Amino acid sequence: MNTAPRYKYALLDHLGNAHILFSDLDGDGKLTLFDDPSTDAEEVVEAYQESHYYPFGMLMEGPFAPTLDIPDNYLYNTKEFNADFGLNWYDYGARWHDPAIGRWGAVDPLAEKYFHLSPYGYAADNPVVFVDLFGLSLYLANNEYFDQAVNDIISLVNNAKFEGKVTFNFEDTGKGVLVNVDFSAITGAEVEQDRGLSLLRDVTSSSNNYLYEVNTSFTAVDRETKQNNGPFDLGTRTSSGTLALNLSITGRGDQPQYDLPLFIENHKAFNGLPPDGFDAYIVVSPDAGDAKTGTGGTSENIPRVWFTFHELQEAYYRTDEGLDYKAAHLKAMTDGEHFYMTPKGWDQRVDNPYARRIPKSYLDYLMQQQKNKN
Repeated sequence: MNTAPRYKYALLDHLGNAHILFSDLDGDGKLTLFDDPSTDAEEVVEAYQESHYYPFGMLMEGPFAPTLDIPDNYLYNTKEFNADFGLNWYDYGARWHDPAIGRWGAVDPLAEKYFHLSPYGYAADNPVVFVDLFGLSLYLANNEYFDQAVNDIISLVNNAKFEGKVTFNFEDTGKGVLVNVDFSAITGAEVEQDRGLSLLRDVTSSSNNYLYEVNTSFTAVDRETKQNNGPFDLGTRTSSGTLALNLSITGRGDQPQYDLPLFIENHKAFNGLPPDGFDAYIVVSPDAGDAKTGTGGTSENIPRVWFTFHELQEAYYRTDEGLDYKAAHLKAMTDGEHFYMTPKGWDQRVDNPYARRIPKSYLDYLMQQQKNKN
């Protein structure tokens, strides 16, 4: 039996709907998407599943590409399709969506916030433009730094561009303070084009649970021994330490990074897991941000939102996409350029006071550090 992992890929549209799924089925290191009629050789067509949808997510009938014996059910909005008992519903975590009637099977848990809409309606009855993004996936630690955590999450939205169009609701659940984001006043394309909004969309609509915490220290479970370790000091601007980090439950790479304490950088000493009930854990020091870096030939300020965006984006890539730390880190760094920069370059400032750009010299310094480690 071949037990080697096989990677699967999907072509998605602007709403996150999976249309074509493909994989290297024959293990030859190449993808064959179509049978070449110019040759007599028998080829394995590796586009193994094709799906198309009516506006509210009901599946169209083919004929399309053949489907494997065990189909991939993450389809509309990349949510899991469940055909048990003939229901044919999509699992959004908080509720089930029936694509045949374009309605939820339960009342919106935040119905009082959207009294002008039906509590059963999906995406404000406009699924071609909107995606229902009332996720139940992002939590904030309710501690003495809770107000700072709220400001960190809100700072991901460019207020100058989206003021009044993106609203937040924070609900204390006992597990943590649940973050719900209402994007119904803007289009799916606007969300997709803005890195801060698309990050919020990805995290709040994830099937994984994220815990974001502002604190001076953290405690985590050792992946090997399952014992609690800590508290560990996150450091300050004037002392050595990381100031921010993220842990993922996937095990696809812990977080060795520059200037991190030994308990993180030494894999044998500490390979941390998020707290019970969470799949990802992001911790940012209250002292992070607007610090004089003194590195890379620059003494410019590093805005706090840089720490929030980078660690949350990196945690998403590690947890939801299964990337190892190095790949997730570099991808998050690239996303950071789009988050902070305008097409005109680094010298152009946005109107949002939260989204000040990090100095390019500092970003170049970090990228070079990563290349040196590789």
